[in-house]
Amino acid sequence: MRRNKLSEAREMFQECLYEIKYGEHEIVMTAKNIDEMIVPALCNLAACALDSRDFVEAGTFCEELLQLRPGHEGARFLLSVVKAKSVNS
Repeated sequence: MRRNKLSEAREMFQECLYEIKYGEHEIVMTAKNIDEMIVPALCNLAACALDSRDFVEAGTFCEELLQLRPGHEGARFLLSVVKAKSVNS
């Protein structure tokens, strides 16, 4: 059951991110919109991917987030977990 919920959450965040980036509704990317929409979506996608043991994808989401917000503590932490787990796998 947990896997289904995790999979649903991951899909929802991916759809959200896709819609923000490529959707038919034009969203102006202000710093506020990035902080309120893109940053949480990327962080949650990284966490979902990490929980699914998809270390490559989790790392990709973290790196994308760190490009937008270089000092983001959550992304830096998740990336350190990704690197530690991928070494131990």
